[in-house]
Amino acid sequence: MIKFFRHIRKSLLMETGKTGKYFKYAIGEIILVVIGILIALSINNWNTIRLEKNEEVKLLTDMRSEFKKNLKLLSEYDIVRIDTVLNNQDYLINYNDLNKTNNLSIAFQKAFKHPTWNPSLMILDDLKNSGKLSKISNNHLKQSLYNWYSFYTDYLEDIKVSEISYQNLLSYTLNNGIYFDLMTSINSGNLSKHKQLVELLLKDKIFMSFLINYNQVVLIRKKEYLDAQNIIKEIIKESNN
Repeated sequence: MIKFFRHIRKSLLMETGKTGKYFKYAIGEIILVVIGILIALSINNWNTIRLEKNEEVKLLTDMRSEFKKNLKLLSEYDIVRIDTVLNNQDYLINYNDLNKTNNLSIAFQKAFKHPTWNPSLMILDDLKNSGKLSKISNNHLKQSLYNWYSFYTDYLEDIKVSEISYQNLLSYTLNNGIYFDLMTSINSGNLSKHKQLVELLLKDKIFMSFLINYNQVVLIRKKEYLDAQNIIKEIIKESNN
């Protein structure tokens, strides 16, 4: 094609009186070249946009999959577990001598659980560290992810506080001198003895203050679980748009 245009240009220059035609041809050739460049740039730009869109779709698919797994564990396991802990703590806190049931030993064991939720963030952190999160075009999704990071930062700090409260409760029980008897009685199946020991602890004002404090911490944790549930649902919803 280039040789063809060169041949025409050469022929026009060699012919007398054809200079005007040559300049018209040259201008036309320049216009064609410019149009060709613009078309090439347009195709390249379209292809770049298409590749970036495909990358964003994959990014959102992977991230949505990770959040769905986190939501499933949170809803079907962690919230159920924390409700069990709270119910048994309430049972102990409101226990009195008139409530002579054999559930006391079981409630004591379940109330001492330390529920923690550890969501998988491998894909999300990888996207953040690689700078790929900036490729997300959905502003509502970006805001939801910002809300998630803000929530999760506070959540990690609250875990440290709850750990201190839990250790205070556990340490007091261990140092009280009754913990060994509690374990011995429960391991031997002597629930009657175990219940008597638990009742002694429930009359201990210091133990009860630690228990009530830890109960408040777990209540906060339950609220955080529900907040996380709402934020994750919003992220999954927006990542589908």
